[in-house]
Amino acid sequence: MNRTTNITLNHLAPILLATMAFVCNNVLATTIDFRDGQLITVDGTSIGLTYNSTHDAELRESAATSNFDLGTGSSDPEFTVDLLDGGAEAQVVMRFDNIFGSGPGQVALGSVINSATLFIDIDNVGADLELYELTADFGLESTVTWDSFGGGVTAGVNAGATPVSIINGGGNKVTIDITSTVASWSAGAQNFGWAFIATGTNGVDFDASENSDFADRPMIFIDFTAPPAAAVVPLPPSLALALPAFAFLACTRRRRNAA
Repeated sequence: MNRTTNITLNHLAPILLATMAFVCNNVLATTIDFRDGQLITVDGTSIGLTYNSTHDAELRESAATSNFDLGTGSSDPEFTVDLLDGGAEAQVVMRFDNIFGSGPGQVALGSVINSATLFIDIDNVGADLELYELTADFGLESTVTWDSFGGGVTAGVNAGATPVSIINGGGNKVTIDITSTVASWSAGAQNFGWAFIATGTNGVDFDASENSDFADRPMIFIDFTAPPAAAVVPLPPSLALALPAFAFLACTRRRRNAA
């Protein structure tokens, strides 16, 4: 006796969608960049949305209760990172908010981060810088000060115990590997941003996110592979109506083969 299986629309939909999502998402990577005041581009094409979620500020030990969201460098606006500037240390904190999520122009949580880089434009060269991943929230760029952030950034206290990268202080347009940090955010870790710490008294100046030259503002560039889609979307009614015909043809072919 031949037995037929009643395959319904909702039985097929999850299998088809999961298979298509797995194949597409595991073959094709996506690139996206974030820079304040600039249109977000996905795979090199603008999506019509402007990114404005960078928080960066200079922390000055010599003016511990003052905010320097536009920096103190000689250019407009520009940060100074130095172990001895104005008689004490100067550091920079930086965070890019809203880069992960389910909206347009965002990286989906759970994505595989193939690579990620941070760009800064150094105008005044000096000693190398250390980039530390922050482990505490410094808040808004318009209010953070040396004192409000625990008396500046201290490795192992409000930042990681070791730097995630050493930045060439003698460079100009510098790209920094931040893949490990961004990958941790994709896996669910909280994004507190980074701190730039000097290694010497020959300070470095680099452009802030408000700099008048858009091309010199800090930027994050991410190459990622999105996770397979988990949602199950019902197929259109037209396909549901056609399903009995497919079942009839399949049954007819099977009977012919059996004969």
